[in-house]
Amino acid sequence: MTPLQIFKRFLKDNGLYVYTFYGKCKNSYRLKFRNEECFRRYYGNTPLSELFKTAFSWDPMFNGMAQSPQRKRYYALCKKWKYMVTHHVFLQTNIEPGDTVFSKEKRNYTVKELRGRYIYCRTVLPPQYSLGKQFFSFDGIKGKEMINNLYYKDNKGRCYGKIDGEFNEIQLQ
Repeated sequence: MTPLQIFKRFLKDNGLYVYTFYGKCKNSYRLKFRNEECFRRYYGNTPLSELFKTAFSWDPMFNGMAQSPQRKRYYALCKKWKYMVTHHVFLQTNIEPGDTVFSKEKRNYTVKELRGRYIYCRTVLPPQYSLGKQFFSFDGIKGKEMINNLYYKDNKGRCYGKIDGEFNEIQLQ
């Protein structure tokens, strides 16, 4: 599964899917979810746990004073999203420490560590510096096909979107 598919699942489970993807307001944030490329453009550097907050903080559906029913619903959904991501979403990847990965900007990085939702790496070309990037910020691995897959594990232990094979599995934090 992709981050957008995980997000769509959450929206469907909470009754926001139709509003988000088929709403009538043309200047709303909902137009940013049309496809995976738009999603990556707007939310590529947003931590997955902060995605709901970033996407809906200014949405007309949740406007109002802090104690209004709309804002209370927004706060409850933010909390629910964070809980889902940190407890039920896992990353399967074939990225290993020592691999050379590259991004859309044609930059190469050497992977130092995989931790939580970030891949900690070092730039290959000078000036060398270290940084942590989201797992879906990378487009490939030098010498092999890159696999980044998210899957959802519900409370009963059923997995949705999990692929078979030997992968590093990381619980998102």
